[in-house]
Parts: sequence; C-alpha cells; structure tokens
Amino acid sequence: MSETEDVQWLLHKYADENRFANRIKNPYIYKKEIDLLSQFPAQEEEGGILLEIGCGEGSNAFYLNKLYPNYKYVGIDYSFEKVVHSKKSYSEWALIAGDGLNLPIKEKSVDRILIRDVLHHLDSFREELICGALKLLREDGVLMIIEGNVKEPFSRIFSMIYEAERGMRNSTPEKFGKLCSRFG
Repeated sequence: MSETEDVQWLLHKYADENRFANRIKNPYIYKKEIDLLSQFPAQEEEGGILLEIGCGEGSNAFYLNKLYPNYKYVGIDYSFEKVVHSKKSYSEWALIAGDGLNLPIKEKSVDRILIRDVLHHLDSFREELICGALKLLREDGVLMIIEGNVKEPFSRIFSMIYEAERGMRNSTPEKFGKLCSRFG
C-alpha cells in the first residue's frame, strides 16, 4: 500500500455513525440532498439496478431509496466497517465490501451508477474508476459523478488541512471537464 493509500484507508476505514445520523436527520441537509440527488437521471417508475461506488455509511442510499424506490440498490465500499454499519440500517440492500477499481459485478448489468465524492480519494486512478464503471452500464445506462469543486473556499481549505483530501486539488471544473470529455 502506498503512503497515499494508507492515509485514505486510515481516514475512511471506520463508520462515522454521528455523521450518518446528521446527514439523514438534519432538515437542511435533507432538503439539499433531495434536491441534488433528484437530478440523477433515473425515472422512479423504471426500476432496475442502481449501483453506488463508495457508498460509505449509506446516507446517499437513504436519499436514493426515497427518490427511486423501484430501483434495486447495490452499494460497494472499501471499508468493511462502513458496509457493516449500512447493513444494520438497510438489510434488504446488496452491500459489498470491495475495491471500486476491481468491481465484482457483471459487465453491462447495471442501469444507473453514482460515484459521489470518491474521485479525489482515488486521484491517480480517476480514469480507471470511470472506465470500470462504464463497463458495468447497460447500453442505455447512466453514470452520475458528483465531486467537490476545489475552487469553492470550503473545499480548498479542506484539501489543504486533510492529507486524505489532497486529491481534491485536481477537482476543478476545467480538469473534471477534460476528464469527462475523454469518455464522451
């Protein structure tokens, strides 16, 4: 494991139950999350498989299930502890402890994929993660990536203070746009 991977692992290894509770119970955050994730190009009546790469404690899953209950949710996270935490709340969902760069999912079997606030943690592997995700999508599937913008003051400060957030420095609209343009 490289030094960067060690830092990421230590920061994200354990479930943060307080953060999770705040993200689903705080009315301000609730509204912001519903507004943001309702932009996900998924039609409620369609159904299908919705994969989240980097599912963490399950707060995105909570909101996605509210918005798109007809989809079967599958979440994968590097942290076994976070997956265990999620399974306490969401035993009916498929939750996997695994590597987002080596996904144990059949190609062309997923309808929707969400990658949220993950790319900057895998800074050197951004293209590899996106390529792997795209291979999983069905022909008419949709990949939605949400990533912080280091040009925003809070994100900039965060990237300077926390070593595990340093990859956010490469999360500018220009760099992200160039990365996405490579995939069409």
